[in-house]
Amino acid sequence: TVASSSPEPVSGLASGVTQVSVGTNSICAIRAGQLWCWGHNIQGTLGNGNNTVSQAPQPVVNMSSAVTKVATANNTTCAIQNGALFCWGRNDAGQLGVGVVGARNTPSLVNNMSTGVTDVSVGGNTAAAGHVCAIKSGALYCWGRNDYGQLGDGTVIARYVPTLVSALDAEVTQLAAGNINTCAVRRGRLYCWGYGLDGRIGIGNNEHRSAPARVSFFDDKGIQKIIGGQNHFCALADGKDYCWGFNNFGQIGDGTATNAFSPLLSSGMEGVAEIAAGTDFSFAVKDRKLYVWGQNNVGQLGRGNLLNSSAPVVVDGLNF
Repeated sequence: TVASSSPEPVSGLASGVTQVSVGTNSICAIRAGQLWCWGHNIQGTLGNGNNTVSQAPQPVVNMSSAVTKVATANNTTCAIQNGALFCWGRNDAGQLGVGVVGARNTPSLVNNMSTGVTDVSVGGNTAAAGHVCAIKSGALYCWGRNDYGQLGDGTVIARYVPTLVSALDAEVTQLAAGNINTCAVRRGRLYCWGYGLDGRIGIGNNEHRSAPARVSFFDDKGIQKIIGGQNHFCALADGKDYCWGFNNFGQIGDGTATNAFSPLLSSGMEGVAEIAAGTDFSFAVKDRKLYVWGQNNVGQLGRGNLLNSSAPVVVDGLNF
């Protein structure tokens, strides 16, 4: 198989897609309220009742309607349907939230998540990672691996069922789970916690935190969106894209390969409409053009070459 550096439509999903989530080796998409997944499936990541790799979209069992959000990472997938949260796939540390370990290849209802769920994020892109967080009735809950306090409950104990992040028990509006970190927005303020090396929490130091720490840089900025890569985070605030954390491939976008311990403005990324992040690379939409930066070892920046970029560059031919 030859990798392509040019965009191509996915068979059967050429129109009507409302949301897409890209995992470590799989992709899921919502089309007309129905959930489809494809790619790697060794632990049941695709949710279609088997463990067979699929090169084409497969319908997820019992997810044929009313699906509003999907999140997948590190062979675990979760989706919100009619306000209830279901998860499936990898479950070696309780990341399915069903009280036990053991992978599942069809969706399972997460404990205490049958109503009121408005958002979900799945963390982890490495073998030692794997946690999930969700917003329910304005409160944040997390579960799964917790080696560095990424669940935010003040401990480093793995949780097999959703556990309330007590510091964020109301008015949480956004969340993003990284590899072994988590960030969330409450009352317009950004909080991050978990693994702290390389500045990944964004508070100016290397400390691990097992409870939410406020990223004061954003106190006077209107946060529109937060996203987590493997070892870095980005936030869209007042139309500007800021990133922080590990920067060995230039994924911060400030023109350097120096780790960022506090949020930095990605070069020229003002007037931004949308942002996204991959493992060690980042994206932004500005002036109806797609900008990319960071690692490009397999052509993930879509520029027809394998050159990393430490500053945002335009993907040709993709005006929005």
